[in-house]
Amino acid sequence: MLDLYFDKCEDIHANYLCFPRQFSLSNDWAEEDFNVALIGVKSEMNDTNPGSATAPDAIRQQLYALQGGFSNIKIKDLGNLKKGKTLADTYAALRNVTEELLSMGVIPVVMGGSHELTLPLFEAMREKLPQITTTLVDRKLDYPFSSSQIFDANAFMDRIIEDPHNEELRLLGYQGYYCPKPFLDELQKHKCQLVRVGEMFRNIASAEPLLRDTDLLSIDMSVVRHADSPGFASAIPNGLTGEEICQLSHYAGLSDRISLFGLFEANPAFDDSDQTASLAAQVIWHFLEGLDNRYGDYPKRELNSYEERVAFFPSEHEKNIHFYHNRVNGRWWIKIPTQYGDKVFACLPSDYQTACGGDVPDIWMRYYMN
Repeated sequence: MLDLYFDKCEDIHANYLCFPRQFSLSNDWAEEDFNVALIGVKSEMNDTNPGSATAPDAIRQQLYALQGGFSNIKIKDLGNLKKGKTLADTYAALRNVTEELLSMGVIPVVMGGSHELTLPLFEAMREKLPQITTTLVDRKLDYPFSSSQIFDANAFMDRIIEDPHNEELRLLGYQGYYCPKPFLDELQKHKCQLVRVGEMFRNIASAEPLLRDTDLLSIDMSVVRHADSPGFASAIPNGLTGEEICQLSHYAGLSDRISLFGLFEANPAFDDSDQTASLAAQVIWHFLEGLDNRYGDYPKRELNSYEERVAFFPSEHEKNIHFYHNRVNGRWWIKIPTQYGDKVFACLPSDYQTACGGDVPDIWMRYYMN
């Protein structure tokens, strides 16, 4: 049934000079029993980055030639989604396909195309989860800067924020000079978590708990600086490095919550040396490697199987702060009373150390009774 939605990519052939075919990603494409699906969406909505619709096959060309060596995942490339008569048709097809794959327990890896394709992916997840945490990795706010009902690759965040299924939206890697402060303030009123690129420069590992608690990850490749990723119509001098975006993708793959991954806005029209396509392929590869090495941690594993540690602050809120530690991989979680009851959040080792030093960690202040 899924085949009806796709055009096959049989005309794409990789150069296997580096790795033998049997060790490449393509080794599992013919498998009917698969748990990861590659999907290309050759769609772009506006003229801000013309040419991004051609990215899926350019990325495939680089991805096919990478060594896989995966033992716990089976990958099937479904091809490129057939283009609808209208953009609404394309969105509906992507939503339907994604819903079906999620119901099968398959993790879709979507290659765009323009960034507003994130919205039909979010809508597809509503059939799977009552509350969805979405993380966008982007240099700017894709938020409408006027009162008109704008919807395009630069203005779709409001549709997610206002959806009743939205639990939390996070924006990683934004650059302040591209983001009007009134709109940053507006997002913070909606309890969006915003992390500037400078914070990520200082400690890229601080993003790991945020990705561990994410259901949908959407990456706009324009978040990467021009020196590492020139394939964008308005590439920028500053931004994440190639290594950093791959590290974030690896953290995401290791998450036991993430069940949907999208990568958008790579543009072969400005990518003469295929550098951006190659980086995009490596970003996807790092996500796949993370999937292949998942720990089966919380929420798949019960909290009582972890080491529990408790900090007590009677003068602050008369509550014990419960932490949970996986001594094998060094991961930490914290239990926080919210207005909806106790919830468990991934956290950093430094949050526990802060509590031991007599201070309330920032993550507690963010979620306590909110």
